[in-house]
Parts: sequence; C-alpha cells; structure tokens
Amino acid sequence: MKKSFFALMLAAVLPAANAASVTELEAQIADLTAEQTVEHAWVEVNLARLEAGQMHLIDEQNRKIEALEARISKLEKRLAKSK
Repeated sequence: MKKSFFALMLAAVLPAANAASVTELEAQIADLTAEQTVEHAWVEVNLARLEAGQMHLIDEQNRKIEALEARISKLEKRLAKSK
C-alpha cells in the first residue's frame, strides 16, 4: 500500500511540478525576449547616432570640397587671363 500511496502522490505532484517548470521557462523566455528587444532598440539608437555623425562629417567634407573647387576655378580663370 505504501508503494501505491507513493505512486499516487507522484502522479498528483508531477504534473503540477512540470507545469510550474514550464511556466518558469516561459517566464524566462519572456524576460530574455524583452531584454533582447531593449538591446536591439539601443543598437538601433546607437546606429542612428553613428549615421548622423557620419552624415555630418560627409557634409563637412563636401563643403570643403566645394570651397576648394571654387578656389581652383578662380585660379584657373586667373591663369587663363595671364596667358
């Protein structure tokens, strides 16, 4: 009878233990998913910052190039006049 009682207790307890284990795993998965979402958002923010910084540098370089091209053009005109 002790074996039967023990078997009955296990039969009663195991499904609840398994359900609790599954619930715990689901909670861990949800936590990890939320963490991953936050990390992904930070990566996107940092990428946007880097891109904005790069665009600023590119614009600055373009302005310098335009200024140099204008200067070259003036010098070419002066050279053409002096010939």
